Amino acid sequence: MIAVTEDNFDALLTSKLPVLLDVYADWCPPCRRMLPLIESLANELEGRTVVGKLDSEANPNLIARLGINSLPTFIVFDKGAEVHRMVGLQSREMLLARLGTTTLAG
Repeated sequence: MIAVTEDNFDALLTSKLPVLLDVYADWCPPCRRMLPLIESLANELEGRTVVGKLDSEANPNLIARLGINSLPTFIVFDKGAEVHRMVGLQSREMLLARLGTTTLAG
């Protein structure tokens, strides 16, 4: 799992692999509830998907650029373009389904 910041975000989008970005805050209870699932997916999808965590408190300019209004927010990027956005608690199945169009196609 990659710690995403304003400094490395654009480079992350150049990844040939799909990217799952978890936008969170430490004070956010739903964000904390999602952490074990995101860590599990990062291990499970290693080599097929890049999983990044973006701390909303530490990166306000990037949060504004991405138009993040609620936490947690999960964004799937493929070839640098946003292809899915999910807000709030998500199931493992939903995250995999949104990633499925990119990670399983190849």
